[in-house]
Amino acid sequence: MEPLRSSASAGGSVTFADPQFIAFATANYPNTVGTHVLSTYKPSGIGSSSVQQTAAAVFGTGAGGCGTTTGQNGVPCALAMIDTGSFGATQIRNGTQYFARIDQGFGKERLYVSLFRTLLQTGAASPMPQFSALNNTWQIAGQVGWTHTFSANTLNEVTAGQSRVEGVLGSGAKDYTVPSISVNGINADAGQAYGVGFAQGDFIQHNYHWRDVLTHVRGTHTLRFGYEGWYGDDVEPFQGPWSQPKFSFVTC
Repeated sequence: MEPLRSSASAGGSVTFADPQFIAFATANYPNTVGTHVLSTYKPSGIGSSSVQQTAAAVFGTGAGGCGTTTGQNGVPCALAMIDTGSFGATQIRNGTQYFARIDQGFGKERLYVSLFRTLLQTGAASPMPQFSALNNTWQIAGQVGWTHTFSANTLNEVTAGQSRVEGVLGSGAKDYTVPSISVNGINADAGQAYGVGFAQGDFIQHNYHWRDVLTHVRGTHTLRFGYEGWYGDDVEPFQGPWSQPKFSFVTC
């Protein structure tokens, strides 16, 4: 068994909805889905921050822009809408490997068995703690071989191997009720505004290999007879992430 542990600093500049804009939405549109998302899912752990865009920069000040009842419903032009700040988190890469082997000979027989298993967890925290999720992958591979010696010039080898790789992306988040929501100018969580993203998508790959070979040495010639086969599949139960709606908004 061999543990593999590593961590590094991850993060950088993020943009998110300004508290003034959230307060404006709560006061004027308290019962909308948008206001519920804005007021419920707020970033935390943000370092120094500043206003990046006001309503004037987002909507413009012309006809249909901020300060008018047509188009933007009277949003004040001076209202702070989008902030920028710094966010840092530990980039996780934790893994454990297991390996076992048997290699034994007795009489005319030789038996070989090996087993290899890897567990790996990667990812980093999100500025919005409800959407923090990690990627978990694991692999198991095994091989067995049996060799029978008939004589000094004839033997038979039988081998079989199997490998299974599986991973679940975006697992362990506290809240999966919010779909993927992207808003132009906001990248609080991995390039999107809200939601875990492509979450809980499970992929599985199987590989099977087997071979039976009879070898006979006659004079200067080596004769081999046998059969070799392989089978593999790729299973992707992505019904969860694919059935999740995705919304994209040009502006807040």
